[in-house]
Amino acid sequence: MEEIKKPDISIIHSLVIKLKTSLQNGFGQVYIESKINLLNDEDQSRTTQALDSNIFKLEQKNEPIYKKINSVDDLSKIKDEIKSEYKNTIDDFFNLFEKVEDQLDDSVEESLEIIGKTLQNRSKKLDSSFKKFKIEDSWDIEKLQDEFAKVLQKQLKDILESTMPSINIGLKTNSVYEKVVVILNTFYSSLGIYTKEFVKDDDISNKTNYIEIIQMPNDEIKDISFKDKISYVESPAYLFESEFIILEAKVSVWRVS
Repeated sequence: MEEIKKPDISIIHSLVIKLKTSLQNGFGQVYIESKINLLNDEDQSRTTQALDSNIFKLEQKNEPIYKKINSVDDLSKIKDEIKSEYKNTIDDFFNLFEKVEDQLDDSVEESLEIIGKTLQNRSKKLDSSFKKFKIEDSWDIEKLQDEFAKVLQKQLKDILESTMPSINIGLKTNSVYEKVVVILNTFYSSLGIYTKEFVKDDDISNKTNYIEIIQMPNDEIKDISFKDKISYVESPAYLFESEFIILEAKVSVWRVS
């Protein structure tokens, strides 16, 4: 009896993606997909690693926004610009949510609702921190930039830390989170933020100021050559400038036994 060949799922998947892209371009509809049923365990592992390296990546395109403060009057303009960019980010997030809501399962919908509420809550905190910021008479422009940068860094770190866990989990299960990352990255980039990427097996011995080490299972190894090398990357470091870190990269390091 002639062996019945199984259909090539990857080809079918590729055709579906092309169809969805055509519909999105032609009709403005946003389509998403669950990743769990499309990939076997090996493929899912590879996809996770690829996302770790690329999905969050931000090039250093714009100067830090606080560098635009060249007078006391500039400060109010910069505050308004940041708040406006953040409002646009929240609007873009909920526009996306509205377009894909009927395609989401309950767990993804709940996760996105939490991210949305978190973003809204941080808007109030951002506004409050700006109102509380007071300029001292003794400050020159450089000091004003530095002090405002510290306030901004604190708020941005809070936004990143409060949204990143849900996004990292979601990226492994549904493509809608990739669109969420694009929306947030647009905001970060507008402020002059960029990322410093790390990849598996990078040596971190001279980069410890950029990373936070997290513990991952199955990262023990006997080979001494893997000492101080990365076993897994969860997220990159976010920076304004090379030594002005907003949020450290989260990585796991091989444990040499």
